[in-house]
Amino acid sequence: MENVSLKSKINEIRYELSKKMNKSGKNDYSNYNYFQLKDFMPQALELFNDKGVYTEFWISRDKYELPGKTTITRAFNENGEVCNEIETKEENFEYKEFAHLIAINLDNEDDVIELTKETADVRLQASQPIQNLGGKSTYMKRYMYMDLLEINENDKVEEETGKPVKVETKT
Repeated sequence: MENVSLKSKINEIRYELSKKMNKSGKNDYSNYNYFQLKDFMPQALELFNDKGVYTEFWISRDKYELPGKTTITRAFNENGEVCNEIETKEENFEYKEFAHLIAINLDNEDDVIELTKETADVRLQASQPIQNLGGKSTYMKRYMYMDLLEINENDKVEEETGKPVKVETKT
């Protein structure tokens, strides 16, 4: 049996999925339609299963060190020479959240694609903190799968102006 690469499998899934997608999400405030998870995940999961691709999504919270303040304390002897020097580094860090999506070729589990994006806060109107957490997870999952599957929304600038976006190139 031929060993098909994960990239080839994902390309086939992208092609098949692109033939049968419709946007069901509607933003009445800004007047545009968008893809919801339910618009593509059932078909995507079926295609992943058919092609032997496993996917998993999660959000991690990781500690990142930032540049800290360094202080040098020197002691001098009676001749004015440095006899002792102590360097103290102040710890400085922050926590960042990242969304991860991994795709694994079930025919060769060393053949892996992993996508990672920093998350953003979600504040849904009149909601509880747990609902905001669920909203973040849902938004990030949708965006991560849309990246993996190259599902594109219309260009917002072009949609609003009705004109293609001009890109200048230099030769």
